[in-house]
Amino acid sequence: MKKILIIGGGEIGQALAQLLLVHEPVIFDKDETKNKAGRPLAELLAEAAIVFLAVPTQALASVGKEISSHLKTEAVVVSVSKGASANGNFSFEILAEVLPNNPLVFMGGPMLAAEIKAGKKAGATLGSESAEARLVVREIFAHSNLLLKESDDATGVALAGLLKNFYALGLAVAEEVGVGANTKGALVASALAEITELLVSFGGKAETAYSLAGLGDLVATASSEHSRNRTAGRDLVRIGKCPIESEGSLALPLVWPRLESKLAGMPFLAAIGEVVVHGKNPKNVFENILERL
Repeated sequence: MKKILIIGGGEIGQALAQLLLVHEPVIFDKDETKNKAGRPLAELLAEAAIVFLAVPTQALASVGKEISSHLKTEAVVVSVSKGASANGNFSFEILAEVLPNNPLVFMGGPMLAAEIKAGKKAGATLGSESAEARLVVREIFAHSNLLLKESDDATGVALAGLLKNFYALGLAVAEEVGVGANTKGALVASALAEITELLVSFGGKAETAYSLAGLGDLVATASSEHSRNRTAGRDLVRIGKCPIESEGSLALPLVWPRLESKLAGMPFLAAIGEVVVHGKNPKNVFENILERL
């Protein structure tokens, strides 16, 4: 049996452990209330064939550096992070730099942790340039509640998971403003077109926008009561701030300098930025959003 290590004992780390229960995965977390390992991280890494990184993206570089010297060179590293670093770097950029010698897999899709932990099914795309690494990960989820698809577009899968956070947040703002279902439908179409263009501009593939990592994750995140991005968007309209921070509300200001030059022809993203980054009144921005599309 392959040794599986999950670094990060938060909601998604626990959900992954539940999906992989038959393999007896070990959860390691620096927070002792979440740490289930009972052994030093270096020892666990020396044995692990597959390592899941279920940590915030802002911690990804430091965690990657910490584990790099202890990983087996053949160990597959799987990232489920969907944010950005403090200086605006994406997860695929961070891990390519700090873990250049290990096969990397980026996992993204409709994987709401609360639903997985409740025994409901989920789905994800495995993005990696290594077909062998994708197969290794796919095999350990066989017979679980997780539907998996594969892609060689690691960049696109990783980036789609970040971008959908912004648009899910924007859709929640629109919903709370009360634009109606027709306008929401138009906004979803606009979001998909903009995500496609952004993926390509950063080196990903257009078709990834339509995958589980793109459209699938967007629909789940924008519609679920379990979604922090949806809660954050609605709170922006109701009380003018996000008491519960989400991946989207945290990451958008960090990556905004990289997105600003790409806003031509992206009216939905521009509107989201006006609200989240520049603090404009969401009702003023979104009441007539259809006229901007």
